[in-house]
Amino acid sequence: QSSQYSREDDRSYQVLYEEISFKHDEMEVVMNGTIERMKMELGELKRDKMGLETVNLELIGKLSILEPKCDQKSQELDNISSMIEALNSQIEEVRASCKQGRCSTAVALDDQIREKDVALVTIQTQLNKSKSKRKELS
Repeated sequence: QSSQYSREDDRSYQVLYEEISFKHDEMEVVMNGTIERMKMELGELKRDKMGLETVNLELIGKLSILEPKCDQKSQELDNISSMIEALNSQIEEVRASCKQGRCSTAVALDDQIREKDVALVTIQTQLNKSKSKRKELS
């Protein structure tokens, strides 16, 4: 009887071994497929990274070109602002003169002053917009 049990045990172990071996082979195929897919994804990620680094370098190059231009425009805006202040002072002087009766053509000058005021408001608005854009670029 013990030899009969032994043969049955051997057969059970053989069947179990074959099942385990088959499952192991299946797992190995799945794992190899996963490894290959991950290698491909890693390659894609490396290519994407290189592309982003290239774009980054291009943007840095463009920024180095734009910064001096922004500084120049900022200086121009400061100059325009000074000119506006000087014109405002002149307008106030003309108004004061007219109020004191020193102008014979006060009405005509008042019209000119209004036109200059409108022009100055327009220039001031453009100046403020440009300064805002400059701050955004900084």
